[in-house]
Amino acid sequence: MNIIPPTKYLNDAPPLIVELAESIREKYNADLEKLTAGSESLLLATKKDFTLRETRTRQNISIVSDGRMEIVWQRLEKYHLDMPNYVDPSLEFYGAIQNALRATEPLESLTPKERDHTVNMLSTNLMSLSNQLNKLHLIDPVLPYISDDECTDLNMHIVDKDVPFSPDYHGPLVPFTIPDLLERYANQMTVSNYNSNTLIKRPSRNSDGLLYFSRSMGQYNLDTYGKYLSDTI
Repeated sequence: MNIIPPTKYLNDAPPLIVELAESIREKYNADLEKLTAGSESLLLATKKDFTLRETRTRQNISIVSDGRMEIVWQRLEKYHLDMPNYVDPSLEFYGAIQNALRATEPLESLTPKERDHTVNMLSTNLMSLSNQLNKLHLIDPVLPYISDDECTDLNMHIVDKDVPFSPDYHGPLVPFTIPDLLERYANQMTVSNYNSNTLIKRPSRNSDGLLYFSRSMGQYNLDTYGKYLSDTI
């Protein structure tokens, strides 16, 4: 585990992504300093988690600092111009890269039958919890549980509650109550592709992360831009 020094970011990297990567780096360094100032037993107990966190922090930084990414950000710009102005497509692309780098999504390791059972169980439990909260009149709105800074960081604003909920909706935050949000998420899980065969097909070898990364980004590009962009990016 090491302190991560300041990095020279790419000139063409989206400013929002650079700011996000830098904030992740600063938070990692601050937490590591606190950890190393504590007891030796605590340090040993959390070493594995922090080693993984260091790897992911460095990956986040490389997305906007590695010279090979410069042409990617340049070429993506023309695709982003046609997207709705409430969406930050660069942030979405950044998130897709992060997800593809992890290559260890537990849901995708299940068989279709296991996945179907798990998703249905979660949906049922979410709906049950929502009903219980409503019966007890525990209907706090979601918004007070998000700080002003978090709202700013996530570019959230309050809009009409009637906006349909979807995990693919990237517009302003809707002021749902917590039970309402749980119910909507439960309903969405049953109609999403969580329990279908359309999730990213994994390589036969668990160690083949590069192949999974390529498949995951190709699927994201197809869903977002209508093409794999393998000849462009």
